[in-house]
Parts: sequence; C-alpha cells; structure tokens
Amino acid sequence: GARFFTAPLDLIKIRRQLVKPGGVGVGAGVANANANVNGGFSSFSPFGLFRSLRDIVRNEGGLPSLFRGNLAATYLWIGYAAVQFSLYARTSDFIANAHFQIPPNIISNSMPPPMIEPAQNAVNVINAVGVTFQKSISCNPSAVAFCSGAIAGTAATLATYPFDICRTAFATRGLTISDPSSTAISIQSFFKHAASNSPNGNPLRNLFAGCGPAVLGIIPYMGINFALYDYLVRKGEKTKVGDAGMAGAIAGGTSKLIVYPLDTVKKRLQAQAFNTFWGTTGTSTSSASAAVSK
Repeated sequence: GARFFTAPLDLIKIRRQLVKPGGVGVGAGVANANANVNGGFSSFSPFGLFRSLRDIVRNEGGLPSLFRGNLAATYLWIGYAAVQFSLYARTSDFIANAHFQIPPNIISNSMPPPMIEPAQNAVNVINAVGVTFQKSISCNPSAVAFCSGAIAGTAATLATYPFDICRTAFATRGLTISDPSSTAISIQSFFKHAASNSPNGNPLRNLFAGCGPAVLGIIPYMGINFALYDYLVRKGEKTKVGDAGMAGAIAGGTSKLIVYPLDTVKKRLQAQAFNTFWGTTGTSTSSASAAVSK
C-alpha cells in the first residue's frame, strides 16, 4: 500500500538520477523530458517537485503515467520482502546461536606425525577466531542485526533484481521517446527484449546490469537499517507503534542517505543496458561513477 502511494515520488527520483545537470539527457524526448523532470525549478525545490508531477501528467498520458512501472515494482517489493524477512529471521538465529568450535579430538593420532602439530595449530586458530566472533558479534544484538540484514538484503536483491531493472526501464520512457503516452509496453515484452537483444547472447548480462553497485549498496543499507532500528528500539524500549515507526523512519532515512550515490550509479548502469541513457551501452561501474561525479 505504501509503495503504491509513493510511486509518483519514486518515478521523479529515478528520472532525476538519470538526467544530467544542465539539461542534458537522452534520446529524442530529452527536451520535453527534462522539462517534465525539473519543472523549471531547482531539483531540491518542492515547487519543482509538484510541477514535475503536473508536467508528467499533462505530457505523458494522464494520471496513469505517474504509476508507470508500478506493477513491476509491486512484484519487486513483494518478492523482496518475502525473501528478506524469511531469511533475516533464520540468519539471526544462526548467528546468535553459532558455535564455531572444532572438537579437539578431530586430530587423530593416526595422522602422520609431521601433520599432527600443524593441524592442531590450525584448529586452535579457528577456535580462537570462533570465540572472538561469538564475543564481538553473536553476543551483540545490533551486530547480529547488521550481519543478518546485510545477508538477507543481498539475497533478496539478487532474487528480485530483474524486476528492479524492469521498473527503471519503464520509468525512463519519458526520457527516451518523444511521445511516451503512445507506446504500450509490458513486463513480458521487456523480458523478451532483454533476451533477444543481449550482448554475446547472454540475457543475464542485461537483466543484472548494475548488480555490482546494487550489492555494494544493499550491504551497508540493510545492515545499518536493521542494526540502527534494533539499537533505537532497545535503547528507548519502544513499545508503542508510533515510537517504533519513528525508529524505523530514522533507521531507514539514515541508511538510505549513506548509500544513495551507489543507487544513482546502479540506475544509470541499468538504463545504459537498454540503450536508454545518453545513447550508450557501457556497463562499467567505474565509468558510470565518473559520469555521476562530473
């Protein structure tokens, strides 16, 4: 429900990530698209935001244009939440109760004598690392939440990534064609395009374009999100729904702000994979990062 109501804001966010400052954009519809995105105001101006929404409705097919790609986004977040929270609980239990200790009797006297002492030394090192892990992470709820959130977020990102890139492709329609209201596309046609226009006959290269910065971003994002939320809830003993919601808002906002540059790089690599961004097909994280910094 929340994703549905915030879909227009997500559309504006994606478009502003893909348009170069100074009015340089992509494809045939660049002039009209830049006007729709920036609305003649600063990107940080609330008036520019409302004018952007108005211009998209006026020039790109009415109110439905504000929800372009929302079906793909719905599939994305349903699948993402299912994978993330189911794996998060299991990972938390595993880390909190983990005992990384190798039994001493694993070193058998039947081993060759020259191997017994090195093997015993290796077991001692592994056990020492396991004890350190238990003391520093397993016994710290916030550390457990960070590790569990990072692992669960990474798995969920990889499992649903094709829908993420699909959402980006739909959101960029107004940036890449002169009359976005006249062209009907579907999720099925998107995946068909990805399969038939993939470099070297490998459709996964298209469907997972930008996956590197996505994973690099999701590890600190979900780790900090869960860890900070856990810390705030435990510190303040938040039991009311409103207080827990405030803790969630602080944790989510802080973690999102930290990793936002990587999200911009990810979106640009996704768009490049389908020749929709600046007319290029580069898929290098470093080149996209350099373009962002200019």
